[in-house]
Amino acid sequence: MNDKAFETSLTVLTALVLLWIILGIVFGMAWGWVVLIGLAVEIVAGGYLLRRWGKAYMEKE
Repeated sequence: MNDKAFETSLTVLTALVLLWIILGIVFGMAWGWVVLIGLAVEIVAGGYLLRRWGKAYMEKE
């Protein structure tokens, strides 16, 4: 995974999580759970993206 793909995918992931949080609060879901689930998704998926990018980056060296 190149740097631009990592940057784009992490930006899209963050935008989707923010959309999830905003829509969850607007539609009356329990805001604590919405935020907790959003943070969990961001951490897990972001960690996965970081691992893939880091692995490809370390193979370049």
